[in-house]
Amino acid sequence: TSIRRSVESLKNAEGVDMTSEYEAIIQKEIDYHANEARKRGMEEGRAEGRAEGMAEAKVETSKEIAANMKKQSIPFETISICTGLSVNEIAFL
Repeated sequence: TSIRRSVESLKNAEGVDMTSEYEAIIQKEIDYHANEARKRGMEEGRAEGRAEGMAEAKVETSKEIAANMKKQSIPFETISICTGLSVNEIAFL
């Protein structure tokens, strides 16, 4: 990479103390990778949050459907098959 080439050229410089420049390049590399890791973490967090929200919405929708079916006097076993909710959950709606 270009950073690696820059570091090598600093190491090979004759008669010049390039320590601070070398450290700046290393710090820049560290900052870049830290920023990339932070971005990945935020993206993963957003995706996880969306997935959790969708799962919660699915459960709520199933409960609403089950409650409506229950009002129509549909047997709990049938409601359970249609919604994936347990007979116990349906009884408490």
